[in-house]
Amino acid sequence: MSVLTVAVRPQEFALLAADGVSTDPRTGAVHQYLEKIKIYPSLSCAIGVTGMGKLDTMIDLFMPESVQEFDHLVEFLPGMVRYAQNQMIESGRLMCDDIRSNVVAAGWSSRAQEFKAYRVLTYPKGSQNAETGETVTLEPWVAHEMQPYGTWTSSAPHPEAWESCGLDQERDGEDEGATLTRIVCAGRQSSGKIFQDEADYPYNAGGFVQLALVNQGHCRTWITHRWPEDVIGEPIDPTRGVILPAHLTEDEG
Repeated sequence: MSVLTVAVRPQEFALLAADGVSTDPRTGAVHQYLEKIKIYPSLSCAIGVTGMGKLDTMIDLFMPESVQEFDHLVEFLPGMVRYAQNQMIESGRLMCDDIRSNVVAAGWSSRAQEFKAYRVLTYPKGSQNAETGETVTLEPWVAHEMQPYGTWTSSAPHPEAWESCGLDQERDGEDEGATLTRIVCAGRQSSGKIFQDEADYPYNAGGFVQLALVNQGHCRTWITHRWPEDVIGEPIDPTRGVILPAHLTEDEG
């Protein structure tokens, strides 16, 4: 798996960030570069995926034409994810036997008149409530609403990576885009050091940092940093290349 992180500010925006590589779980080598977040301006939303490579493309392919707004998309999302996964299995598009994925949809809810985010899993997963500290099991094929105001990340980075990317301290004046970029960078620094969801192969992230901003009636996505050192055919080596993009280090002495 890789790294996906989301911040929702109910009356302002939804912001997503992800890394940009698919790796071979058997060797850890970079298989391809790919964007893991798709934006839908007409629906005022974005969808981000970790796990099965190209699952987001299959979800997009099988999205019902009747979906005209974000709230409607959320109703269909569990079924779309399940159908897309089955199609990938039946068509032989899987790179490995591990079919665990996280799918996050974030956007403007016309019903609630605020931005919301929902998460669909293809497997049962333990999750800690940020407010209560309680650990619960999230069931698959359900659109679980995510907590607003906080920041959610698909996999917690290694503690040393968290510190090296400056996430261990408050930064006055730094916006959510900078914070999410730091989280993705920490994800790359964690490559080969952690195992996600009891997988028997190391976690990897890298390639580039993709951000996607969702406003009401307007979406955009861009690449905020690249690691050309992450070469196809070779495992991610976090010691190669810079830890953070220059715009996040220029004010540090």
